[in-house]
Parts: sequence; structure tokens; C-alpha cells
Amino acid sequence: MTNSVLSVFVFLPALRGVIRLSCTHAQNNLSNGELWRYTSGMSKIVHCTVLKRPAEALDRPPWPGALGDRLARHVSREGWQRWLEHQTRLINEKHLSLLDPEHRRYLEAQMIAFCFGGEVDPVTGYVPPDPD
Repeated sequence: MTNSVLSVFVFLPALRGVIRLSCTHAQNNLSNGELWRYTSGMSKIVHCTVLKRPAEALDRPPWPGALGDRLARHVSREGWQRWLEHQTRLINEKHLSLLDPEHRRYLEAQMIAFCFGGEVDPVTGYVPPDPD
């Protein structure tokens, strides 16, 4: 069975998002029949406060409550991934325990600062990899 896919992205301001229209053409070699399948999926775009540009939104709030809703409205998937990487470095370098309520409060404050433009503690022991 061979497949070919054509995808078209259409920006719809009224929906504040982008619709992806995909057409898949699949040919079954056994019966020489053709099957056309149309699917549509919606990829919401947000102006990410981390990346400072429009990017694909998160699928669901990454945090409970009102803060999670705010994050979902203002942080993209890529921006959230960057936060998770920074959070991992903080946990490793500062030897934080997620079981300690004080450490969790610290990480939440760092998350808010990272995602919404506050002052974020640097990770002192982290050395970025060489680009060679």
C-alpha cells in the first residue's frame, strides 16, 4: 500500500487558530482500488511569552487551576519544552526534591518567572554543548 499526503494550513482569525486540512491518497495494490481520506485537525496558535513569537499552543493546561489556564493561553509547546529543560537543570544543579513543599514552591515561582518574563535563577553548573 502506498500513501501520498497533501496538507494545507489555513489561518482563521475568527477562530484564533490554524486549521490543517490533510488529504491522504492510499492505493491498495491487491484490489487496485483507491481510497481518499480527508481529515481536518485544528492547531491553535498563541503568541508565546517565552519565545516572543506566535507558535503552536499546548494541547491542555500544563498546571492545575487558573495558573494552568494562563499558561495554556500564553505559552507554546516549544516554550513549555524549554521550561521543562530549564526546570530539569535547576533540579539537578540545586539538588531539589519534588517531595519538599519549599522546593516545589521555588520551582513554581521560577516557572512563573520563566514563562512570563521575570528574573530566573541561572543554572551555574550547566555548560551548553559545543555546536561542532
